Amino acid sequence: FANLMGILRKTNFGTLFDVKSVRRASDLAYTSKALSAHTDNPYRRPIPGIQLLHCLKNDSEGGLSTLTDGFAVASYMRKKFPKYFQILSSIKIRYSYKDSKTILESWGETIELNTDRTIKRVRLSPRLDYVPVLRKDKLNQFYKARSMFIKLCNSKNFMIEFKLKPGDVLIMDNYRTLHGRTSYNMAIGKRHLQGCYVDHDSVESNMKNLQRKFNL
Repeated sequence: FANLMGILRKTNFGTLFDVKSVRRASDLAYTSKALSAHTDNPYRRPIPGIQLLHCLKNDSEGGLSTLTDGFAVASYMRKKFPKYFQILSSIKIRYSYKDSKTILESWGETIELNTDRTIKRVRLSPRLDYVPVLRKDKLNQFYKARSMFIKLCNSKNFMIEFKLKPGDVLIMDNYRTLHGRTSYNMAIGKRHLQGCYVDHDSVESNMKNLQRKFNL
C-alpha cells in the first residue's frame, strides 16, 4: 500500500519496523509505557515526511493512539503567546540518536517557518533534543516556551485519542502531525503495529502524475 503512495524510505530501523513491547527495549516505543505527543526522526536529514502505521494486533488493555495537529498548536501560540512563538521559531536545537551502530544528529527549530513566515514543520521529541548554550534569561524563556508547547500538544484541546483495530492503517504527515499513545497492560492481550516511512517528494510526484493523466 505504501508503495502505491510513493517510495519507501529505508532507515537504520529497516524498511518496515515493528512497534511492540520487547524485553530489552532500546527505545520507549518498544515498551508498554505511554508516549507523549512527538514527531519521528527529527535527527535525520531529511526528516521522513509521511509515516504509516499498520495495526496487526491490539487487544491489550489501554494502548490508545493519539494525534495532535502541530500546526494548530503553533498557530495558537503565535496568536496567544507571540513571544514564546518567536523563541521556538528562531532557536535551533540539536536532535540526536545513538545506538551501538548508529549516530545521527541534526539541528532545527521546534517550529520551522517558510520565508513568508508561514509554518513549514514542527519538531518535538523531548527525549532526543539538546538545547544550545544560551544566556540565562533567554534559556529560562526557552524552557517556558518549550514547556507551553509540550503542554498544549498533549492537551485535550488539541489531542484526539482512539483505538486502532487490526487491519487499520494510520497515515500521518510527520512534518505537521504529532502522535503518541496511552500506556497499556502487557498482561492482557497484545499490541503490535508495523510502520514505514514515505518521503513527500515521491507522493507529490505521484499526485501530479495522476492529475496530468486524468486532466484533473
